[in-house]
Amino acid sequence: MIPAGIALTLIFVVSVLFLPRRLAALGVIASVIYITQGQAYTVAGFHMHAVRIVLLAGIVRILSKGEFRGLKRNKIDWAFMAFAVSVNLVPILRERTSEVAVYRLGCFYDIFLSYWVFRGLLTNWEETEKFFAGLAFLIVPMALEMIQENFTHRSLFESFGGIGELTIREGRPRCQGAFRIGITAGIFGAVLIPVFMALFRFRGRGLAATVGLLSALVITYTSNSSGPLMAALCGFVAWIFWPMRANMRKVRWGIVLVLLSLHLTMKVPVWFIFSKMGALTGGDGWHRSYLIDRFIHFFPDWWLLGTKDTSQWMPTVLADGNADITDLYVAAGINGGLLALVLLIMMLVRCFRYLGLAMRQFRTQGSEAEVFFWGLGGALFAHVVTLFSVTYWDQLYVVLWGTMAIISSVASEALAHEPASDSNLMTEEPELSPSQA
Repeated sequence: MIPAGIALTLIFVVSVLFLPRRLAALGVIASVIYITQGQAYTVAGFHMHAVRIVLLAGIVRILSKGEFRGLKRNKIDWAFMAFAVSVNLVPILRERTSEVAVYRLGCFYDIFLSYWVFRGLLTNWEETEKFFAGLAFLIVPMALEMIQENFTHRSLFESFGGIGELTIREGRPRCQGAFRIGITAGIFGAVLIPVFMALFRFRGRGLAATVGLLSALVITYTSNSSGPLMAALCGFVAWIFWPMRANMRKVRWGIVLVLLSLHLTMKVPVWFIFSKMGALTGGDGWHRSYLIDRFIHFFPDWWLLGTKDTSQWMPTVLADGNADITDLYVAAGINGGLLALVLLIMMLVRCFRYLGLAMRQFRTQGSEAEVFFWGLGGALFAHVVTLFSVTYWDQLYVVLWGTMAIISSVASEALAHEPASDSNLMTEEPELSPSQA
């Protein structure tokens, strides 16, 4: 680590350890967007970069202050734990090498701590709303830095190391900030758009909503990548369906019928829709579609214990001889087999179901909570679509698992305090009650 990296890491560690919970959560995000993965120490074979150190401080703080006390586990939590274990344990059992064991333990560390730190720090929707209002201002320097990159073609984070070489696409740089590539930097901004749009409906949050939305749009635009653009479009589409929020079951079945119709009428399978969309958003949509096609074709090779050999999947391979896996769902199957893939999908489904039940509880009260839950759902929807094109292979994983943890916390907390007049809400799906999960 260079002196500046050490100083920033210490500042964020101290903020996580001693500040109020929502400010501590902001300290974690600050480490994600303002310190590169090049700032690290190697401890017993593990690459302890700054974000991992800050996440460790978060767990230490939560345990020492007893902030998990009284936190009821729900079915999102259990699905998460099962996924985190399966996707990392299966490769260790399959390969039985120390190198794979160290790598997968590091991946488990990232997933586990990212989720439980936010699960412990943000436990209700009111403090989480304040967290996002603060985040709107926290990302302003990141947006300004990426504007600077756009004009100078140089990153201010070069001296920190750990970032990829700034690439040029059609004459424009793919700005990346402290992230390793422009795609993940842009996705970070894009998935925040639906939440900042929700803040416009909160009294007294107009400034935060405006600043946050403009900064997120700048980050998305300057990344000059198709993945962030698709994520941003998903966030806007989510809000288009806001008037239909009470009839989402019909919307979901409508989407299923449309996809089925496309599958029956297209000359290629429906998953090649990503190739068609690539013509609109740019990027290599064909690679994403063909990867899914190969994933299905080679199902017998990976369904039980995953596989380490994907050399025959794609026309081109990476330096290690395997395919470039640009899809988190495919990566889950390759690493942990069908079980890991099913558990990942189960976790996502449960997040949406909890949000839906929480929204229904507040609908008759005209509460701002319903708006906020919808914004979180829009952010998760943006993640769900984007994961078909990228595996979040740098510090962006904190945002993905942290988002799911926040949803688990705010939705289950809302359901645990349902009004007496709405006590029948949970009778339709009693298994979703946090007290029974």
